[in-house]
Amino acid sequence: RRELPLHFVRVSSLYMATATTTNEEYAAFLNAALTSQAIDVRNEVVYAAGTTNVYAYMHGYASYYSIGFDGVKFSVTDFRAVHPVVGVMWLGAAAYCNWLSARAGLQPRLAGILFQRFQAA
Repeated sequence: RRELPLHFVRVSSLYMATATTTNEEYAAFLNAALTSQAIDVRNEVVYAAGTTNVYAYMHGYASYYSIGFDGVKFSVTDFRAVHPVVGVMWLGAAAYCNWLSARAGLQPRLAGILFQRFQAA
């Protein structure tokens, strides 16, 4: 069975990254968020400050995550600085998007599944 659009949607102009976010880039965001006290780190897990909302998992949580925290700052713990970041939850991705957009003076918006389908068409 073929899916058809139920209705048309108009999307205003936008910017979209041409590459995935690297471990190095996400570590820079985490350091900025730590400085502004927007996050907490507990048991190798990064949370939105004062909540149980998980942003990301660190290298100490599982060895396949490449970002570590030494109690003072975040850094890439292995050779994968320019590899795509893994271990980031949706809220962590949204926070990164908002941070990056604010730095560029843009309106933040994280692409949802419907928008991704539109972009692929």
